[in-house]
Amino acid sequence: WTNGQPYLTQKLARAVARAKMREADLEDPAFVVDALVYRLYLNPSALRNEPHLSYLHHALTEPRKEHDEILAVYGRVRKGGKVILDPESPAQRRLISQGLLVPTRGGTLAVRSRLYHQIFTARWANEQLPFRWRRISAVAAAVLLTILIPIWYTQFLPRPWTSFPPCSASQVE
Repeated sequence: WTNGQPYLTQKLARAVARAKMREADLEDPAFVVDALVYRLYLNPSALRNEPHLSYLHHALTEPRKEHDEILAVYGRVRKGGKVILDPESPAQRRLISQGLLVPTRGGTLAVRSRLYHQIFTARWANEQLPFRWRRISAVAAAVLLTILIPIWYTQFLPRPWTSFPPCSASQVE
């Protein structure tokens, strides 16, 4: 679950040591560990109450210059896209230094642990991106103009040309 992250591993090991196990639990210790992981880290309030997860959440979502790029890189990795390791990328360096992503032997990035994979999902990354009213309003204006220009051209522009009083035959000659 933790892939060796020191704080999470120690906390989980302490919880396992303190857990009162029955004989049935000793036959399947993975079940006990999974139950403890869900209780400690995967509950709905874990991002608020667990200090390490809360720190990671705030460190990755605090407003900064590369905020959108950080979440975009992480979202691509979580969606299964191959993200090539680029040591010059500030966003990648930040994600690696925070411990959320690790470089693989193939030169790509991967989520460090199963626990991070469960908590920091692609949906989480998308929800952290700011809502872009400026882009939405520009798209809405373009759609509105595309609809209104033909209506104006066919309905309102010809009116002056069709509203002349009818001519009599003597006026035509």
